[in-house]
Amino acid sequence: MYYHGSSNPDWMDPGVVALWTSNVAMSTDLVNWVKYPDNPIVEGDHSSPVLVFDEKEYKLYTMHDKVWRYDAIK
Repeated sequence: MYYHGSSNPDWMDPGVVALWTSNVAMSTDLVNWVKYPDNPIVEGDHSSPVLVFDEKEYKLYTMHDKVWRYDAIK
């Protein structure tokens, strides 16, 4: 699962500035999850990570105020 999150528990409070990152978690049963040890995979407020296959390879897109594309490192 790709997800966008903050480690600040007060992120919803008015006036609170929270650091947001895109991350990965893995599960074999969709109940128990393990966070990827090299999180975050994308730092900064580039939210809503989505993995897309373009017929050749996967690309990660994030979007917030604009769309960002991340290619696989080869």
